[in-house]
Amino acid sequence: MNETAVIADRYLDQPYELAGRLVNPIRGTVIYAGKCNPLKRKHLEVLAYMAGSKDAVASRKAVIDQVWKGNALIGDTGLTDAVYALRRALQDTDPDKPLIRTIPRRGYMLTAPARFTDNHAAAFTAGSPVIGKPEWHLSRQLDSSPVSETWLAQRQDSDAQGTGAQRVFRFCRSEQHLRLLQRETTVMRYLREALAGRKDIAIILDWQLDEPPYFLEMDYARHGSLPQWAASRGGLHRIALAERMRLIREVSGALAAVHAADVVHRNVSAASILIDSDRDDGHNHDHDHDQVHARLGEFGWSELSDRARLDALKITSAGLTLIGDEGIGEQIYLAPECAAGQAATTASDVYALGVLLLQMVVGDLKRTLGADWERDVDATPLRDLIAACTDAQAERRPTAAAVSEQLRVFEQLRAIHAAVDQNKLGEGSTEAAPPAVSAVATPGLPASMIGQTIGPYQILDQLGEGGMGLVYLAEQTEPVQRKVALKLIKSGMDSKQVLARFEAERQALALMNHANVATVYDAGSTPSQQPYFAMEYVRGVDIAAHCDQLELDFRERITLFLQACEGVLHAHQKGLIHRDLKPGNILVSRAQDQPATVKIIDFGVAKSLSGVLTGHAAHTRVGSFVGTPAYSSPEQVSGPLVNVDTRADIYSLGVVLYQLLAGVTPYSEEELNRKTPIELARLLSSERPPSLLARFSSLNVEEEGEIARHRALSVEQMKALLGSDLSWIVGKCLQSDPDDRYPSVLELEKDLRRWLDDQPIEARPASRMYRVRKFVRRHRMGVALASMMTLALLTATTAAVIGFLRAEDALQASRKATAEAEMAADFQVKQLQSIDPAAMGLSLRSALIEAVQTQGPGHKGDASTAEQRKQQQEALLAGVNMTDLALSQLDTHSIQPALTAIKKDFGNSPLLQARLWQTMADTQFNLGQYKAALETQQLALEQRRRLLGDDDPLTHVSLRIRGRLRIGMGQYEEAITDLRAATAGMRRTLGSDDPETMGSIAATGYALALQGKIDMGLALLRESYTRQRRVLGNDHLDTLKSAALLSTVLSKSGKYKEALPYAEAALSGYRRARARSDRLTINAANSLVFAYLGVGRMADAEVLMREALEDARRSYGEMHPDTLMLLVNLGILLVETGRLDEGEAYLRQTQASLLAIYGNEHPRVLINKSQIAKVLAIRKKYAEAEVMQRETVADSRRLHREDSLDTSLFVQRLGSILAEQDKFDEAVAVLGKQLAIQRRAYGNENRRTLSMMYTLASILRKKGELGDAKAMLQDALKTQRRSFGDTDLDTLLSIRELGEVAHAQGDLARAEALLHEALAGQRKALGDGARDTSITIERLIQVERERGALDEAAALERELVKSRKPASNAKQ
Repeated sequence: MNETAVIADRYLDQPYELAGRLVNPIRGTVIYAGKCNPLKRKHLEVLAYMAGSKDAVASRKAVIDQVWKGNALIGDTGLTDAVYALRRALQDTDPDKPLIRTIPRRGYMLTAPARFTDNHAAAFTAGSPVIGKPEWHLSRQLDSSPVSETWLAQRQDSDAQGTGAQRVFRFCRSEQHLRLLQRETTVMRYLREALAGRKDIAIILDWQLDEPPYFLEMDYARHGSLPQWAASRGGLHRIALAERMRLIREVSGALAAVHAADVVHRNVSAASILIDSDRDDGHNHDHDHDQVHARLGEFGWSELSDRARLDALKITSAGLTLIGDEGIGEQIYLAPECAAGQAATTASDVYALGVLLLQMVVGDLKRTLGADWERDVDATPLRDLIAACTDAQAERRPTAAAVSEQLRVFEQLRAIHAAVDQNKLGEGSTEAAPPAVSAVATPGLPASMIGQTIGPYQILDQLGEGGMGLVYLAEQTEPVQRKVALKLIKSGMDSKQVLARFEAERQALALMNHANVATVYDAGSTPSQQPYFAMEYVRGVDIAAHCDQLELDFRERITLFLQACEGVLHAHQKGLIHRDLKPGNILVSRAQDQPATVKIIDFGVAKSLSGVLTGHAAHTRVGSFVGTPAYSSPEQVSGPLVNVDTRADIYSLGVVLYQLLAGVTPYSEEELNRKTPIELARLLSSERPPSLLARFSSLNVEEEGEIARHRALSVEQMKALLGSDLSWIVGKCLQSDPDDRYPSVLELEKDLRRWLDDQPIEARPASRMYRVRKFVRRHRMGVALASMMTLALLTATTAAVIGFLRAEDALQASRKATAEAEMAADFQVKQLQSIDPAAMGLSLRSALIEAVQTQGPGHKGDASTAEQRKQQQEALLAGVNMTDLALSQLDTHSIQPALTAIKKDFGNSPLLQARLWQTMADTQFNLGQYKAALETQQLALEQRRRLLGDDDPLTHVSLRIRGRLRIGMGQYEEAITDLRAATAGMRRTLGSDDPETMGSIAATGYALALQGKIDMGLALLRESYTRQRRVLGNDHLDTLKSAALLSTVLSKSGKYKEALPYAEAALSGYRRARARSDRLTINAANSLVFAYLGVGRMADAEVLMREALEDARRSYGEMHPDTLMLLVNLGILLVETGRLDEGEAYLRQTQASLLAIYGNEHPRVLINKSQIAKVLAIRKKYAEAEVMQRETVADSRRLHREDSLDTSLFVQRLGSILAEQDKFDEAVAVLGKQLAIQRRAYGNENRRTLSMMYTLASILRKKGELGDAKAMLQDALKTQRRSFGDTDLDTLLSIRELGEVAHAQGDLARAEALLHEALAGQRKALGDGARDTSITIERLIQVERERGALDEAAALERELVKSRKPASNAKQ
């Protein structure tokens, strides 16, 4: 039976003769007596079985088993029908001499032998109909191979015309190759679905694989294959190089699309390229003048990497299993790895593409990649591209998409210079070309400009190119030195229209001045009259790539996108519509340690709302539009330009936002790029774009996962967010009717900010429940909780927890009780975190007044009496800080009882107990009870260590919090020990990018800086800030906290200008995210105050400080550490600006409070004490000041180290006080020793070191050592001018001191000049009434008198008296 089956298979694979009849099983026909009859597959199988049985009887059972797989029910009837059909087709009509004889009760047998034949000519003939498609008749054979025959067929309908009336049929030539036809059909069906709408890939229309003849039906390419088309034109070298390059670029684009669909072609060659033309009217034309296009075909050997995609499209995987007989393609296109027997990959296809590119360049489809191929390709970009494609190492080859893009650039460049060197290029030549036609490097290619100088600009590199211009990186040499982006019109593109658009872009950029729009610097023309303009060089990537590279989440992406909105809004306010907004024109610049900045670029197609931007008229061609299809609005594509307004940009911004969120645009660029403007307008106007969720859900699993990963989300989280309010916002931007979009970019911004703040958005219909949900999300900790209920809630919650734990003794009940206890504990944690002493104080105040009004004596009086009594009560309470009163009551009646209850009643739930202690410590810390918080935190840490061990993440968190508390207590050494251990443990168990770890890194850095290890501290703070921006985003609270800490430490080390942007960013972020009275906001304000003081912005510092102080008093009370810190800083500012009495009062009042909280040896106590000593010295109470300052130095050395910044400051002040008492030798010795320590610790350029040099030089001057004083001052001043600038406050002090040295040396002219310079800077930074300004005026008066300039001296005296009047008033 096996032998018979094998023989039978041969009769299904090859033509054979049977009693004069020609049976063709592949075509499914039998020809006899000039008549061709069809045969079905089952009929052929029955005949093959009988033919294989030769003289033996083919029993019915055996045939049924073989053909119908033993299904007797179907096979019995099927066999009878098959024999009947065979007899008719074979014209077996002679009853005396039948060809098929019935053997009763046994079966059938043939009466004539079957003989195989080589007669294939009769398989398919011109003029015959396609079996199964009788409306199509074969007209001519297009191709033939051992595997298949390809025919052109003509539709027989009398009214059919054009290519629509022609089809290509590929027939399988043998049974054994049927699987290859199945493979090609499967792959082409898949590509038809996956790449719908592409015209650069051969399209399958129908197929027949169940019955012979086996075929697939495709659309017709008018010019056949590439070799056939080239031959019809007299050879490939006769065809213009530009046309060849365009075709190979189209092929590379098609191959890129195929690869993107996870298909490896495996047979890229000239024969796999089909050439078609635009005409489709059925008439004869001069095809030499047709616009031809390339299609990629021949997918018979292709491989699909992901078979699961077929299941999604309901396509069977027939024929896809490789069994080794598929062939390996033409030898000249074979990649080295395939020749070595390895599996083909997309890189193997690119190798074949590189060979095909070489053939197209030299004009010879038989050209191989010989050793000397490079000499025939003169154009360097092409030569490099071919070499890259055919690299022996597959992993080094570019992708097909990259090849397509490079060819597109080359094609555009060459089109510009098509008239250059035409003889070499062979353009338009009618003579026989040499064997290899070179592609010559075209003048004007980007590489030719590198190194050239245009005006003050030297070109360094090419950055990019557009339709009309090239953009280069250049260095400007004068009048300033900087890198710029230099844009030039391409050579040969100087038409009026292009000149108008180029000038319009320059004018558009010149109109604008905004941080989020690229700035134009200069404009001019080259010696050859090529226009150019220089603009800001934006070092960055497009916004979509930036977001993906840093894996930004939705909030971070939207925050960044808002910058783009700001830039577009500015353009709109200037009367400009961009008209080409897309990620490529929205760049993100990432300077080191600076927030990312968005820059809008490329206003080349911008439109003015008020008229033309230039004197040239720029006309848009009929039927065309400006912009990028995937990002253009419906009216931009189709309507007259006058109908396009700013809402077109809103549509484009919506598409950009769509892409930032969903990872794709609403419609694929490939689909839109192939549509005409009319088709585009119809699509965009008549169809609603798919929603974010629908578009994302249409992607395959791998694409979904990859996009979600780039947003630091799971696929489920992605889908949840895409289906939220964001879908409404994007949908409103993408409305086809401009009237239905946001009316302005400002309104879009507002809705996005509402989303960031969890507020109801305007784009979504507002139901009551929707707004309630939003309110709850914004106020998770405080919804429905009145301030005065907090105490009762805490007490009730504690009682409830205790009740839960005591309720059940059984195991099941115990588990239930534990779960309920955890829920109750969660609730209690939220209540502790939501404590608001300020609100409690206000409520208590109102309650007291109301109680007196309604229940006190005389409460039944008339309304006027009641109002008087209310005013009296308010007056009595005016001096009482109700927040402090609330805090004292809270501690007495809630916190202490709660601590007792936690210790007593949570013994059976030790982890819950530790968690509650942890939360209680946080609460005490936030309330300013540092010592109590540290004690409570110790309980939580010990509990977690005992239960979880030292290396559990929760233990590390407790250790970090203890370290933070120790910072607050001024215990820096102990804090650093805790924080370093916690950070190391978190890096090990959680990873460096975990939020807890990053917070611990920042805290460690801050502690090190406070201890004096500034560089180490800054390094850790910068690390945490950089990580947090990348992982959490710029506006996350942890990121803002690190920015504030960075600012504080930078200010502490004297780097005020560097500190300023961090402080401003922190305060701005906190004010957006939190209330002004929030503790974090207040601390950020204090950081900014420090920076303002350092750069001399005294007025700004005072306004901000008083605002923050008022907020702190109202929220936390007078005794809170944050309030006291602000009071100290305000006292310092008042002293520095000449208001000694007011400043000293603040300092002394605060010192008593600090001592009550911290004791004698806390850093804040010492800083304030040193400041008071400074005030005493200013008042010339030197003895008292000296005692106080010596105590401060001694305490600081005990508390810190000799090289700490605080100790250095205190020693410097002590030296000044000693010098004022003429104790010069001791002062020089003390300062000289500390300066040496300072230099070793921080270097010669540290601000505190330079300040110490100033003080020591001043003392040396007073001592009479003028030469040493001058040398030291000159050294310090040189560094200060370079590092801090001429107007820095410390720089101005050194200038003044150098003037005093000149005065002491008798050089009055130089003294006058230096003192005037110092005075001008101090007046601008500090004002006339500041103490340092007054000192400088006094010194200058003395110099003017000695110079004899009495009028000048008198004028200065009047100014001095006038400036001191406010100060004297302040005393009173």
